[in-house]
Amino acid sequence: MEKIFGKKNGVLINFFTGFIRIRGVCNWFAISFFGFLLGISSLDITSYLLPLFFFVVSTFFILAFTFAINNYYDIDTDKDNPRRANMNAMASGKISKHTGMMLNLIFIVIPLVLSLFYTREVFVFCAALVLWMWVYSAPP
Repeated sequence: MEKIFGKKNGVLINFFTGFIRIRGVCNWFAISFFGFLLGISSLDITSYLLPLFFFVVSTFFILAFTFAINNYYDIDTDKDNPRRANMNAMASGKISKHTGMMLNLIFIVIPLVLSLFYTREVFVFCAALVLWMWVYSAPP
């Protein structure tokens, strides 16, 4: 149990701090959530529960994908930079490159599948956003 939740070497700590960089995800999520609040037209929260659920889950996984795919492509440069090596779980070897790519695929699939159950426009938007984040992070 200590290995999973331990302070320095725990799997969950490494996952949240070194792979998806949870602080960055939360910061961008707060900005996105403010945009969601600006987009609602009434204070009747019950009419927004389903869209809020889709928004929260999809936004979290798209943001997690964005930070994780950036870490994936920055492995070599982060290994060479002693200041960055411990901030990237894949560069430090705490998460393998293969595991990182598998987690990234999961981060892509979840919002895309959820968006299919909502509307076609939301699916296209999520797919475009994932593609944009991937292209932004990929080396030229």
